[in-house]
This record gives sequence, structure tokens and C-alpha cells, in this order.
Amino acid sequence: MSTIGEVLPQGPRPRHPDPRRLESGRRDFLSSIVLRVTGVLSALLSLAPLPGVLRGRTGKGAAGGKTDAGPLESIPPGGGRVVLHAGGPALVVRLPQGPRAFRAVCTHLGCVVRWDGARGEIRCPCHGARFDPSGRPVSGPARGPLAEIPLSVEGGAIRLG
Repeated sequence: MSTIGEVLPQGPRPRHPDPRRLESGRRDFLSSIVLRVTGVLSALLSLAPLPGVLRGRTGKGAAGGKTDAGPLESIPPGGGRVVLHAGGPALVVRLPQGPRAFRAVCTHLGCVVRWDGARGEIRCPCHGARFDPSGRPVSGPARGPLAEIPLSVEGGAIRLG
């Protein structure tokens, strides 16, 4: 029993948290959250090319028949135009040696390419890939040449396929 005025032992004295330790714990927590969010976003972004790659593979065997790409005279010499062929874009270019047609899908990530008449080359606006007039990659991240589409001129009209 204790008497009045006697101080009873209370066991270990409660410690106040060290503010430096709290700050470190908070910093570690926020760092782990940022790291996890960054990891998830990186994983999602790494899957972004997948639709373009899959489209590129499935589009090669697509049946399409013949497509009328308009009159040859509608494309000026040294000019080009993107038209729809076999369910996808096709690039028709009028070169000095005659018109040519390519599948207008970049072999890097599947963006639609365009003809740059001033430079005499095919360019991808997404990542800067460049192709020569025969569809071979010149620079940039493109993996291979553009697929050429058979073309004929019948009665002044361009026919693809």
C-alpha cells in the first residue's frame, strides 16, 4: 500500500516521438507511393505500342480487292495522297518514274505516314521515322520497309490491289 504523497513507480517513461524520425517515415512513405505509381504508369505505357504492332500483323493478310484511288492527274507530279485500301490507309505517290503505292502505316508503332514532297520522302509524324521513295527506312525508329501495294493505271485512274 502506498501512503499519501508517496510517488509510485510508473514504469518506463513514455517517449515522445523524435520529429526527425517522423519526417523520415513520412518521406519513406511518400517515396514508396511515388515509386509504385511510376511503376504502374511505366507498365501501362510499355503496352501502348501493342495495338499498332497487332494491327500491323493482322493488316498484312487482309483481303481487299481493287481500290480506286482517283485519277492520276489529281496527284501532282512529286505529290502524294493517303487513301483507304483494304480497310487501312495507303499512300499513293506520283514519282518521275511513275506512281507507287505503299501501306501507309509506319513499321515502328503503326502511325499513318505522309508524303513530304519538298524533301521527296515519306515521313512518320509520330516519332520522326523517314522512308525513301521506295519505302525503305532512312532514319528514325522504323523497323522495316513499308509494304508496297500493287498499282495499275487504267483509263487514267489509279487502281490499287
